[in-house]
Amino acid sequence: NNGPGYPWSEISSLLESYDITSVNLEGPLCRSEDAHPDQPSLHVKGEDSCASPMAEAGVDAVCLANDHIMDYGSQGLEETLNLLHGVEIGSFGAGASGQVAAEPLVKENERGALVALLAFCDVAPPTYYATEDSPGLSEAALDCIRERVAAAADDTPYVVVMLHWGEMGSKDITPRQKELARACVDAGADLVVGSHPHVVQGIELWDGVPIIYSLGNL
Repeated sequence: NNGPGYPWSEISSLLESYDITSVNLEGPLCRSEDAHPDQPSLHVKGEDSCASPMAEAGVDAVCLANDHIMDYGSQGLEETLNLLHGVEIGSFGAGASGQVAAEPLVKENERGALVALLAFCDVAPPTYYATEDSPGLSEAALDCIRERVAAAADDTPYVVVMLHWGEMGSKDITPRQKELARACVDAGADLVVGSHPHVVQGIELWDGVPIIYSLGNL
């Protein structure tokens, strides 16, 4: 009843105070009703009217590598990408092919510092992942992560990796999460941030780099 801008109303001043603000977009913004049959739980989507208030609240970029962004198939993803582009919100972690999905989004702050944002998912249905010639999200495969993070670190001073991983509802950090996080750091990441468990998990410093295993929910 309060409109699509209401969830941002109390935090927009905080988000706007940062040079670069990135959030996890947990589902497409689309009109498509063609739900993906491989989603094992509920299908998630937002209305297309949600894009502009998100941009106005200070969100500069969204991570799309999660287990719901393909809930309405390639059409839902395409609608989402078009909407985000229209309101000048960058996106990373999903795209028209595996190559595109794993590409970093490079943002520049007011002082000229460049930050590469990458994202990978470890918990989506197998059919949600992009291939060489089909759209989807970027899979958290170790070889891909090492290659992409190292390449981004060579090209950009700062690298942030967002990962969708772990066990929903659990505060316990899994060995798989540690393996993926440390691979990111070893490849050159300056910050690793996780989501998906929907609860706050611990923070670790690995080789001096902060790993935030789960932010919980906004």
